[in-house]
Amino acid sequence: GINAEYMGISINLKDMETEKVQSAQTNLFEELSSQNEPMVIDSLCVNCFEQGKTTLLLTFIPFFREVILVSFECEKCGFKNSEIQSGGRIQDKGIEITFKVTKQEDLSRDVAKSEYATITIPELGFEIPAKKGQINTVEGLLVEAIDGLNFDQEKRKIEHPEVAEQIDGFVVKLQEFVEGKHYPFTVVLNDPSGNSTIKNPYIPKSDPNLHFKQYLRTVEQAQWLGFYQAQEETQTQQPSEQQPTEEQHAQEEHTEAVSYTHLR
Repeated sequence: GINAEYMGISINLKDMETEKVQSAQTNLFEELSSQNEPMVIDSLCVNCFEQGKTTLLLTFIPFFREVILVSFECEKCGFKNSEIQSGGRIQDKGIEITFKVTKQEDLSRDVAKSEYATITIPELGFEIPAKKGQINTVEGLLVEAIDGLNFDQEKRKIEHPEVAEQIDGFVVKLQEFVEGKHYPFTVVLNDPSGNSTIKNPYIPKSDPNLHFKQYLRTVEQAQWLGFYQAQEETQTQQPSEQQPTEEQHAQEEHTEAVSYTHLR
């Protein structure tokens, strides 16, 4: 599971998904095309410990970069799991993406997040810590959070009734956000690896409600990513001096994507 923070309460969230989110993720290989052939290998199922199949595919997300799609399925017990991993290097700087959700269509906005990315909704005081990389939508991420919060609630009501009551109240608020009752609200994605993005459907033009900010990693973040550069020791997590404008960012993504394989 993962731990989510809400109003200072640490809540263990089971890493589970609704049928809608599962369907969206298990169909990744149908939604994305690639010049490469998928590689299928036998691997152990963590649910029943029988042999399952893991499929790996190197592909490109349009207007983003190269990723590896990883999908596991066990024919014995039916367990399925999928995630994405960066197909390239860790970027030179981390990135913070701020998306202002103002209408129902914004909930369908695609999000590609790495295993290092955290997601915060400031209006709720709610943060989902880094976990597996995935392709999802804003709505899918919120629904997944609701499912995680509801998991084991009956047991929690017996053992920790006060905490369970607070979680129930929060789930109601989160569901209202999914239903569009609290526009506008903000989704902040922070990824020290720089390998996450939220789709801009207006490329090559900028989206006034979508902002990208690069920053220099802290020593702790560099160590978390598995490397350390001495010159970063004196740096703080501040925006870089020369920030790309939204138009420049959109144009760079557009240029980078010219040779990429597009969504069908």
